[in-house]
Order: sequence, then C-alpha cells, then structure tokens
Amino acid sequence: MKYIDTAEQKRIALDILDCFAKYCDEHSLKYFLAYGTLIGAVRHKGYIPWDDDIDVLMPRKDYEWFIHNFKGHPYYKVMANEINPNYGKLFAVLNDTRTVKTEKLTRKRCVGTVCVNIDIFPVDYLPDNTDEQIELLRKVRSIENKLACLTYAYGGGRTYLSTIRKNIGIFIYRMLETFNIVTTRKLARQHRRLLSLYSGTNTAGCFANTGFDGMQEVMPLKCFQDQIEMEFEGRMFKVPKEYDLMLTTYFGDYMQLPPEEERVSNHTNRCFWKEDK
Repeated sequence: MKYIDTAEQKRIALDILDCFAKYCDEHSLKYFLAYGTLIGAVRHKGYIPWDDDIDVLMPRKDYEWFIHNFKGHPYYKVMANEINPNYGKLFAVLNDTRTVKTEKLTRKRCVGTVCVNIDIFPVDYLPDNTDEQIELLRKVRSIENKLACLTYAYGGGRTYLSTIRKNIGIFIYRMLETFNIVTTRKLARQHRRLLSLYSGTNTAGCFANTGFDGMQEVMPLKCFQDQIEMEFEGRMFKVPKEYDLMLTTYFGDYMQLPPEEERVSNHTNRCFWKEDK
C-alpha cells in the first residue's frame, strides 16, 4: 500500500468536504464548519497548519436525512450507528473507502475500517435551564463511557490505578455485550432518546462528543440558525453567521495562537491507499 503523507491526507479530506457540501446544497441541508475547522477558516482561511482533519455540524433533522440518503457514490461512504449497528460512536463519518488508517486503539467491529474521512456531528435542542443541562450531560457522559468500553481495544489512564479501573470496566461491559445486555446499538438509541426530549428551546449544541468539558457545547440556538459563506483552502463553505459567538463560547480567545510547543497534531495514525495509485 502507498503511504499518504499529511499534505495529501488534507487534500483527500478537502475533496470529501467538497462533495459533502455540494450534496447538502443540492438537497437544502444545513451544515456548518465547526471546531478547529471553523477556527482554521476564520484565522487561516484553511486548515490550522498543524491540524489535519475536518469537522462539520448539522442540525439533527438534516443529519438524520443525510446519513440515511447519501448513497450511490463510488467511494465516499457514510458510517453512523443509525445505519451500522455495531458502530460505536455517537457521530457520523464520511469515509473515502479507497484509503485506510492504522488504528490500534479501537476494535474494528465497532468502527469498521478506519479511513481518511470528515467527522459529522449532530446538533440537538438542549434544555434552557442550567441544572437540566448539567443533568443531561451527566447522563450523556455515562452513555459515552459505556460506549468507550465497547469500542476501544484497551483503556489507558493517567495513572496505573486509573488504567486498571478502565480495563476492568472494559472487561465487564464486554461480558455484558456477549449476552446482548449492553450493545452499541442500544446505547446509541438511549442517547438519541435522551436528546429527543427537548424541542423548541432557545438552546442547542452537540452532545455527541462532549470531551472534557461538555458544557462548552451549550450555546444559544441562534448559533445554529443562519449561515454565511467563508473561504477554506480556496473554496467557499458554510459557517455560522454567529461564528464569533460560537468560537468564543467554545475556545475563548480563539484568535490567540497556542504556545509553539502545543502546535502539533493530536493524530498519530498513518494513512495509506488500499491500492497503489
């Protein structure tokens, strides 16, 4: 297999984004560049120099329509729990199936073959009340932790004891999975059911990948309503009209570059073409 360097990987992901954006425009689906990709558009008019992936957000209704209807492309394929029951993540990816990534942390049966892709995150209505938001986040985190036990090949902690605890959790949930008591499909359904309880509120966000501080995902609904276009790597894509409010809520002073020692990619996977090109 032919190795794909970082520059080529970025080009492949950009082509996936281009196809995704055109499909959304053709079918009146709303999407936004998000997270580091949105910072890149605002601050660099393209990728953050040390970043190599692409993230987008979609309102839940548009997200569900996309993952169920994007079909027929010769090599771009959607992977999402709603259509791939063993898939162990709460957000979708759009894969370039001509590629493959080395992936040692996750079980293949839970994520499939890992490819160069873009990440697609659903946006849901959230409660307006802060106490309800915190309680919802607690329940979502519980589901995420159980999914992690089914998805990751092993658990690594910051200390020896935390590593032991994580691997004990993995062992317990793998046993429960064996008897069909806990499965990725059941947990993902539970997650969607939780987030379907809210509609018509003035608050929204992505509780499909809460990270270290999920409350930073909680934003005014207006952040996800109106779109404008912005340049990214010489092409025009949709971003939130309220991009400044969104990025400030999530990152704080997003225009400030991090210290030089932190300007490194968090991704260590190696990428290859399945067939020599």
